[in-house]
Amino acid sequence: MSRYILGIALFISFLSSSYSCEQRYIITDFDDTIKTYGRDGHFFRIGNALFGRKINAGMEYLLKEVSSECDLNQGFTILTASPKIVGPSIRRLIKKNNIDNYELIMRPLNEKTLEYKISRVNKVYSEKRKSLILVGDDTSKDPDAYFDFALKNPELHLATYIHNVRNRPALRGQINYITSYEVALHEYLAGRLNDRDTLTVGLHILASDEYGIIPRYGFCPSEYTLPQTSNEDLERISSQIKNKVQSICQKRHD
Repeated sequence: MSRYILGIALFISFLSSSYSCEQRYIITDFDDTIKTYGRDGHFFRIGNALFGRKINAGMEYLLKEVSSECDLNQGFTILTASPKIVGPSIRRLIKKNNIDNYELIMRPLNEKTLEYKISRVNKVYSEKRKSLILVGDDTSKDPDAYFDFALKNPELHLATYIHNVRNRPALRGQINYITSYEVALHEYLAGRLNDRDTLTVGLHILASDEYGIIPRYGFCPSEYTLPQTSNEDLERISSQIKNKVQSICQKRHD
């Protein structure tokens, strides 16, 4: 009997130890990645930086859930090239969207954007010591800074997701996306996001207006495809989001 009980105990112990959540840490840009703008152009961006309150649909939920999948107390880093003067505006928007576990890094005015982003990505890794998921957009230097880190540290890099606003071709190893649901699907397929949270990101998009999905000035594809899964519920949401995005883009192209 004692051998039988010991065998069961060892089997349960094996099952418990066989599941290992992949440790990760997220660094994300802010403008055009979390926050979106009503209009493009320098003048409008200054006004929106100070007073805008709109975010890309589903992004706040996605970042929180991917970050905390292994550790409920883990947050993420927002690495923005915006100067410190707009810090209060950024924090207000973050608070409004119920993001409370984050680190905000802002650019000193005497540093160039690319060099600043490269150095801070490396600094965050040196502090967190976890493989990185990098999220940004193609309006500035995110692709180049993230590519630099991934090229020099391939073993420390899990994924790079770039919001396709300008339709800049993706750099090697990077994934361009239109909606946050695409990122959620990629993370689901990588085993870093569960189906329930992936589904919830999709529902955020379906509940959003068109400018929370694709900015007024953003690239709008004529054909829109999403990563495929074997999960029927996720595929059903994918179909609805695909129809919504194509409807938005068809209207804008007419």
